[in-house]
Amino acid sequence: MSQMLLVTLKPRLIKHIGPDPYEGSRDVESRLDADGVRFLCPVCYHDPPVGEVGTHVVICWFYGRVPDDMSPGPGRWVPSGEGLGVLTLGARPGGSDSVKLEGGCGAHFRVRDGVVDVLPDRGESAKQRRARRGTP
Repeated sequence: MSQMLLVTLKPRLIKHIGPDPYEGSRDVESRLDADGVRFLCPVCYHDPPVGEVGTHVVICWFYGRVPDDMSPGPGRWVPSGEGLGVLTLGARPGGSDSVKLEGGCGAHFRVRDGVVDVLPDRGESAKQRRARRGTP
């Protein structure tokens, strides 16, 4: 399992304002005003080449802040902590505190006290995807 600070992944608190969750959101300053958080995928960030280029964004919506059927889903988390440096994504009632991407890279991780713990059961790596697609 690998760990990294959430702030390394360029997190931003977001407010949902439109139909497309990736284009239809704006940054907000306060967790109390936020509907979710977006950040670079912790798995793909460390899959060579390291960094932002080619790394997709993960959106984690906060429980009770957006409709349950809104994409991405189905996960929803209960945020705690004052600021992104100490953010925890806790389990909603009957849910899990881990984030598991069902498609793409299959990343599986937890965010606790501003630290991202990548869990060992994840999908294919970016290197494996490039090999499958025949791209360098």
